[in-house]
Amino acid sequence: MVEEVLVVERRLVLREEVHLRRVAGTEQVDTTLPLRRQRAVIERIETSEDDDDERL
Repeated sequence: MVEEVLVVERRLVLREEVHLRRVAGTEQVDTTLPLRRQRAVIERIETSEDDDDERL
């Protein structure tokens, strides 16, 4: 007697091998960057001690 049996098989097959390596380096790039600016306004408040110092 002969019997037909279905066999399902899953295999992992290596299709491609990739090798990576890191190479350190620097690159100079010219670009325009926005600048942030701040402005400080300083006001001097004169006191009686300041008046005495100016007289010396």
